Amino acid sequence: MPALSLIFLWASCICAGHIVQAVTGFGAFAVALPILLLFLDAKLIVPILVGLNLLLCITVTCRTWDHIDWPLTRRILFLSLPGTPLGWLLFQYLPGAELKLFSGLLAVTFGLWNLWSLIRPSVILTLPRWIDYILLVFAGVSHGAYGTGGLVVSYYMTRHITHKTTFQATMSIIWALQNLMVCILYTIGGNWRTDMLPYFFIGVPIVAVSICFGMWLHHKINARLFLILVFGIMIFSGGLLIFQTAPALLR
Repeated sequence: MPALSLIFLWASCICAGHIVQAVTGFGAFAVALPILLLFLDAKLIVPILVGLNLLLCITVTCRTWDHIDWPLTRRILFLSLPGTPLGWLLFQYLPGAELKLFSGLLAVTFGLWNLWSLIRPSVILTLPRWIDYILLVFAGVSHGAYGTGGLVVSYYMTRHITHKTTFQATMSIIWALQNLMVCILYTIGGNWRTDMLPYFFIGVPIVAVSICFGMWLHHKINARLFLILVFGIMIFSGGLLIFQTAPALLR
């Protein structure tokens, strides 16, 4: 059984992250993982987070099915899903510090730019389509490795979807399918361990409560504040990833 301090840390991060994802459609990993990785081993907590997040994504998808943007969903999955097994291989054999640092830099850059564009609408970032495609492939790799692909996909989607419930629903179906693939890969690769069970059993009821509160909050928040929250999560989580990985890589 983990120590009481770790139980409190785990419960707090799981709660905060899944409330954010229930509100926005992404963010559970972005909020929880950078903090948890400071105290716990990635190979222990990442599979548990993927399993818990799969429960949330399936629930939100079922409740928001009519709002899913299917053409955009197919486009994102077509480009990101093939990279997920590669990310899983990175998770198996590499520490992934460089991958986390790159994810963090992307998240902070895109988050700051989009937040500035929201404040100053005349400022618009336009990228060639081929860069978008590369970013979505990278999102699949990043998600397979550390579950952080939502940072990149959220940047892509904010340029195509402005309705908050459509954004939430589309992100949820994407992560439900991504997480299902990763769970299958974990099963094939033998990544599930018995010492994960206490964390999983603690997390399930917390995720259930977080879903209820987050879905309620989603309908109370206005569209502008919703986008500010999305970009704020990108900046916060990206900054934590950079803070966590950069010193080790620079040594």
